[in-house]
Order: sequence, then C-alpha cells, then structure tokens
Amino acid sequence: MMVKANIELKKEIIYASYDNTPVENTKDLKNHEVRLVSVASNVQSRFTFNVPASARELFFATITGTEDIDLYIKYNSPPGLQDYDCSSTLSDSLEYCAIADIQAGTYHVMLQGKTVDSSGISLLANYETILLSDNVLDNHIPERQLWFGEKLEKQFTLEVPKHATDLSFELSGGSGNAELYVKHNAPASSQSFNCRSVLPGNNEKCLFTKETPGSDNFTTPGIYHVMLKGASSAVINTKLTASFNEAVLLPVADTLFSNLYSIKDKETYFVEIPASTNKLSVL
Repeated sequence: MMVKANIELKKEIIYASYDNTPVENTKDLKNHEVRLVSVASNVQSRFTFNVPASARELFFATITGTEDIDLYIKYNSPPGLQDYDCSSTLSDSLEYCAIADIQAGTYHVMLQGKTVDSSGISLLANYETILLSDNVLDNHIPERQLWFGEKLEKQFTLEVPKHATDLSFELSGGSGNAELYVKHNAPASSQSFNCRSVLPGNNEKCLFTKETPGSDNFTTPGIYHVMLKGASSAVINTKLTASFNEAVLLPVADTLFSNLYSIKDKETYFVEIPASTNKLSVL
C-alpha cells in the first residue's frame, strides 16, 4: 500500500547587516590635549586613549565644531553605532561622555559624521590623578590648567588667618562654562554657599569684604571651601586664584600698643587697644 505524504519546505530568510561607513585611520589621544579634527559626512574618525590605574574624573568631549556629529566610547575595543559603553548624540557638535566606572587600559573613541561635513571640532580626552589633599590653595598663587567635565565638581580649600582683608576667589581663562561657589568653614555646593558666581563662560569672581560702619574691616578667619562645577559644557585649561591682603605687625616704641598692623599696598593701619586704655595718641 502506497501512502502519499505532503512535504512543505519553508524558506528561512536570514538577514545579515554590517556597517559600511568609511573609517579613517586610528589616532592616539593624549591627556589634556585638545585635538582639532574634521569629520566628513558619513565618515567615522577613530581614536585611542590610554588611561592609568590612578585615573579619576575621566571624560571625553567635543567643545567646538560647525555641524552635527556623534560621539561613541568603548573600553578595550572599537565602538560601533550599536556597540558602545557611552554615546552622545545631541543635534549639534557639542558632545560629552563621562565614564563612571574607570578601568585602566585603552579607551576607543569614535566620531560619527552626519549628513554634512563638520570642521573645527575640538576633541578632548581627560582624566585627573591629583589627590584631594593636593587641592589646597595658596594666597595669590593661581591653580592653573584646571580641566573638568560637564556636571563634574572640583573642591579646594583656603586657610585665611586673622587680620586679613580683601578676600577674593577668581576663575579666569580657558574655555567652557564653569560655576564658582564658596563657603566659610563648611563644604560648598550649589545649594549651600556664602558666595556664588554663575556667569556664562569661565570668568567668575567672589569677593568677601566687611563694609559695616565701625567694623574692623578684617575678613572672618577660618577655612574657605571652594567648589567649581562644569555647567553646560566641559571646562578646559582655566585657572583659579585665591587672594587676600594680610596685615603685618609693625614695631612701635610704646609696648602698650604692640598690636599695630598695616595692610599691604594700603595707607590703612589697625591697632588693637586693650580695654584698660584711657588715652590714645597717633603721631
């Protein structure tokens, strides 16, 4: 007996995809180096960046450019449009990637050109190795070449002695948009401060003066905490200067009034008078 069997053959269609975007030769990036690059339409520009085990505050950013590009980052292997550890695909040339879980090794960077050629792109790869204990400011000595990413913060302290006047904190130079916050005897933040400066750009300043009639005009002594924060973009190569004028003890003939001070570059003098004094002569 013959049995007929109907056999149905199904065709399985397997789709394979690949990225045929032209790729430029890979280039090495250096820490704190601003690399000026151009990216052609629909072309991928690739870079590598070596990061040590001591690195912190690792970020990648593009801060200038004429047309839209996208930024992709991947640890230990080249990134793709669908394969990355961090991506930034805003509708302009200002892209930013901060790496939270930093690993020692090689990070691969890709800039993806869009529909129009983009030129004048400033590409930055950055990490810091400075310990927190190094962030102590010295009077009148600028803290130079500060780099920090968007939304990242840097903390500093300044000790101000008794008999100091005209205390100021000033941020200047470089590029990007930084904010400055200062607080006396406690860490500063964007919600807790005695003074703040949040102008566009990097030119920020906080002044501490006493102008109350009858006051001694001295700045309140103690530890002043400074917090710098990247606002709407990464901050590149700016400098922070903290300064005050410190009174100098002047020798006088009468030992009764031994606490006489002058302020640098000013024709102003201060004298501490004991409560028991009933006569003061100025000659």
